[in-house]
Order: sequence, then structure tokens, then C-alpha cells
Amino acid sequence: MPMTYASLVADKNTAGSIKYWINYSRIDSDTVLAEAQALIFQRLRVREMRTLDTSITVVATDYRKALPANFLEVRLLRSAPDNLEYKLRSAADVMARRQFNTDGTLIDGPPQYFAIFDEMLQFEARFTTSQTLQLLCFKSPAPLSSGNPSNFLTNRFPHLLRPACLAEAADFMRNDAEYAKQMQRLEALIEATNAESDMTDSAATYDTTVS
Repeated sequence: MPMTYASLVADKNTAGSIKYWINYSRIDSDTVLAEAQALIFQRLRVREMRTLDTSITVVATDYRKALPANFLEVRLLRSAPDNLEYKLRSAADVMARRQFNTDGTLIDGPPQYFAIFDEMLQFEARFTTSQTLQLLCFKSPAPLSSGNPSNFLTNRFPHLLRPACLAEAADFMRNDAEYAKQMQRLEALIEATNAESDMTDSAATYDTTVS
């Protein structure tokens, strides 16, 4: 039976539901499912989550831009048409690099560095021209719902979603021993899945430079 939103939140008599797995009907399946997905996406990094976001545009004087929806982790940030690559630095480092004009405005760049804080891409200087940012990053998918009955977790990784749901259900019922057991299973499965995902790039070739 395929795993779907409807099957997961169904009643205790439906095989494949969260309530069926734990043999308990008085549980908030929607909340358990939402928390289980959030738990997985804290740790999981697979090809289905890797994307090139080109929705962010900047104009002259911009120095920060909101992160795209469902953003999790950055891998590369560059611009078009200038083809500049921005180097990721800590928030403290970017703040230390910021310099200001006498009127209190940030100096013009073009910027070279960025950090992530306040849910934004933050640069050390202002842009001087309009650019489209190309953000290679990891994102979480739209959560499962009645309008989104499946995603790559239900299709490819149901063996991750089930222990995550069982862990959150155990937490709901304040069963610490069961929660610890399911979390141990889940962490081992995610570690193995991430290692397998890393093999996606195992045949990649890399340029080397000598400085």
C-alpha cells in the first residue's frame, strides 16, 4: 500500500496509519506528521532537496535579501550577469567587514562576502548594479497535506518517515524509552541515506589550482 498523507492520518483501523502503528486513537496525527517531517529535514540532505533558486534579485544599494521559502542550507551563491561568486562567512565576520559612510549608510561594493542571519542573505557591502542571485541550496519540500498527498519521503524514503512518526508519537504519549529507541533508528537510517546521497557526486571531477 503506497504511503500518503491520507493513509498516515487515517483512523486506528486503517493499516499504514500512525494510529494503527501505535494502536492508539487519541493522538493528533497531523501534528505528529508535521513534527516528523521537520525532524527529518533537520538532518537529511539528499538530491531531491538540492535546488538552484533564481528567485532573488537585487538592485543598487541592496545589501540583504530574504531567504527563499523552505530554505535549509546554502552550497553556493553567485550572481548573473556579473558571474561573481560570494564567499560564505560567519555573521560576526560579515558584520566586522561592514563599513559605513558618514550618513550611516553602508558603503558601496560590489560585495564579496555574505552570511545568513535574520532569515536573510546579508552582505558586507551594498550592490552597485542589478543582479539575479543564483543560490545553490538545500530546501525542504512542501509538507504533506490533503492538497499535497505525497512527496519524496512517501515515495522514496517511507522507511525514514515511519520511525520519525513513531518517535514523535512516543513523545506525544510521553514514552521516553520508545522515543529514544525510534530516534536511534532514525538517526542511523538518515546517516546511511546521507552517505548514499553523497555517492551522487562520486564520479565528479574537480579543477585544481596552484596558488
